[in-house]
Amino acid sequence: MIKLLIFTLLSSLSYSVTAANYYFSSTGNDANDGLSPVSPWKSLSKVYLYPIFTAHFQPGDSLLLKAGDSFDGPMILSAGNSGTVGSRITIDRYGIGANPIVYGDHPSAVWSAVVAHPGVYSTDVSAGGGTVEAVFDINGNAYTKTNQGGDSLDVWLAKFNAGNWGLSGSVYIRTLDGNAPPQMHLWEFTTISIGSSYVTVQNIESCNGKFGIATGVASGVIARQNFVHDTLNIGIFYGDNSTNGEVASNIVTRNGETCI
Repeated sequence: MIKLLIFTLLSSLSYSVTAANYYFSSTGNDANDGLSPVSPWKSLSKVYLYPIFTAHFQPGDSLLLKAGDSFDGPMILSAGNSGTVGSRITIDRYGIGANPIVYGDHPSAVWSAVVAHPGVYSTDVSAGGGTVEAVFDINGNAYTKTNQGGDSLDVWLAKFNAGNWGLSGSVYIRTLDGNAPPQMHLWEFTTISIGSSYVTVQNIESCNGKFGIATGVASGVIARQNFVHDTLNIGIFYGDNSTNGEVASNIVTRNGETCI
């Protein structure tokens, strides 16, 4: 019993020493270290890319979004970035102001003309690791997806009719009027995606994705005090292989299918 107690205390101490806070702000810079409110990262894609190029996030780490700021999603915490029962990974806010907003429809996407195909425009939104599910223009017109199949990029794009869109690394669209789009809504599969265990998501506003907050194969995921709205499908979705989760004190509204 004494040995077990000592082991538990040492384990808790090691997590407290290694745990870190990672800060995000819409005025930040991805060249920063992200370890301080004065050197925050800007892009939520860092959550997906950081574990690939360096170490995984550790138990006890917090991913903190600046209050009052808004961010292009998706925010994807992939498998392997798990906390523990006693030392969770937390996604939360910092600072004073409204809850930070994570948009699942890429409102800041920058479009470039495809010179060889007048009326066709492209944007690269792949850095977050997400999957675009649906495309609408700013007036709510739904675009029709077309698959590339075995066609070369040029052959495929030549087949685009007005109002078509498709994925081939970048997102391609042919606008209804042939002019550059002022803004499009590129709805992601999930705005905040949790693929790891013992994670808490709290005090975040999530909107404009197929799912607002969703889990994969995960245990002990907590979603509380979030505002989730305007999803194509389900506001908060815990997958069939999620266990021991908790959903508490969230506001979930205006969803295409089900709130929770």
